[in-house]
Amino acid sequence: MRVGIAGLGLIGGSLALALRDRHEVTGYDVDPATCEQARRADLRIVTRLDELLPADLVIVATPIAALLPTLAELAPRAGEAVLADVASVRGPVEAFARELGAAVRIVGMHPMAGTTATG
Repeated sequence: MRVGIAGLGLIGGSLALALRDRHEVTGYDVDPATCEQARRADLRIVTRLDELLPADLVIVATPIAALLPTLAELAPRAGEAVLADVASVRGPVEAFARELGAAVRIVGMHPMAGTTATG
């Protein structure tokens, strides 16, 4: 399976490392230092968000402020890919998904990570 991961912080990076042995994983992050750290861990990194596609699954593990803009950029190009987010909020994502209708499949999930004070 081809998996793209947008956001390689604690959750996205952990998912990338866990999935890479059984799947073709490609990562993207806006932070150059995070990308370099991911490269050192032998993850395939792309420099543009749209380069995560085509994929079977794209996991959006960005900060909340970047969540909807990231989904909005990916959705028109998603094709058959499932978009999954790991955000702690559901309302804005559900509203976004309703606007798109059946054109894009979005699955919400929220793993537990970090503390109540910080990630």
